[in-house]
Amino acid sequence: MDAFWKGEITNFQLEERWPGSHDKGVRAIEEWLWTQYDDLREHRVGPANRADLATSECVSRCIEFLRTDEPYDWPHGPLNPTPEPAWLVYATFGIVGILNHHVRRKQQQYWQDMKAHGDTDAWPFRRLPRKDVTTASA
Repeated sequence: MDAFWKGEITNFQLEERWPGSHDKGVRAIEEWLWTQYDDLREHRVGPANRADLATSECVSRCIEFLRTDEPYDWPHGPLNPTPEPAWLVYATFGIVGILNHHVRRKQQQYWQDMKAHGDTDAWPFRRLPRKDVTTASA
């Protein structure tokens, strides 16, 4: 994963090297990482990709998480359910739109579960590590 994010290997090479694992953490990180590249063409991550600070920080946390023995304790994977695209609602004469209420409820439940379980900004860890704060004695 680190070599992919540094641009040393392509997305296809990453997929070939990714461990086939039943571990929930490995599978959750694989699911999230898959959203970060185009799986239809071979390419490398470039500086423009790494410029997104939030994504780069998440990649760093994922790499660090994979190096630990910490279990993946989240109630869901990293991707929340999203409503269908508007074109699909129109193409099905609104039938899919009826399901949007159900989808919105699933989204709300997803985020309630995730936020109740840990710090979502720390994913895939449950919490960000505390930074040692030295206090000066007065």
